[in-house]
Amino acid sequence: MNQAFIHLVLSELSEARGSRTDIHPGVDFDSAGVDITGYSVHSATNGTVYQIPKEESESYGWWIEIKADDGSIWKYAHLLDDPRKTVTPSQRVTAGKTVIGKANHTGDCYGGHNGAHLHLECRVDGLPVDPLEKLQNGCFLL
Repeated sequence: MNQAFIHLVLSELSEARGSRTDIHPGVDFDSAGVDITGYSVHSATNGTVYQIPKEESESYGWWIEIKADDGSIWKYAHLLDDPRKTVTPSQRVTAGKTVIGKANHTGDCYGGHNGAHLHLECRVDGLPVDPLEKLQNGCFLL
């Protein structure tokens, strides 16, 4: 794909896997041969911090959910460490400005990823939707 996803992860991206809602409800963004471990991850939407786990998940590693102003829920996974070091529950976030974590490869990293990347999911009314389509429809500019 090789797009600049400047505000979400500060790196050039070489791959964005489409939504596979049966086993992988989101997209993974890989860096283009650059180690992005520790790079800042910014919110893709305006909204509030919705959920932060109390411990690292076996599959998602460290993750955070943001509830966008339109009601959609955005999950950012495989973060470097506990997002509470960066943001607090119910905190207001601004698209492209608020740092919500740092990129890494914690958790299972389904799909053979062996380096830092960002997993991004979006749910509307509890159902997964393709985050790339949602982003292109105005939540965030690629």
